[in-house]
Amino acid sequence: MTLMADTTETTSQLDKEIASLQRRVQELESSFFDHSQEAIESHRDVVRQMAGFVEEQLVWLPPVQDSWQPSDILPDLTTG
Repeated sequence: MTLMADTTETTSQLDKEIASLQRRVQELESSFFDHSQEAIESHRDVVRQMAGFVEEQLVWLPPVQDSWQPSDILPDLTTG
């Protein structure tokens, strides 16, 4: 009977530890989600603030037709 009581007690302790760990995981997941949402919002703010500047700089880029393309130097595989 002692072995059965020890096994039951050990199982009960393990169940409590598992429940405690599951609660901690949920807390960490919630905290991570909150912090990641804050980071996403702050990144969006930075991108929004940069949008005007970037748009002004686009005039310095050459037109796509004048830009180098990888196909300019690759062999044409469509011909035999």
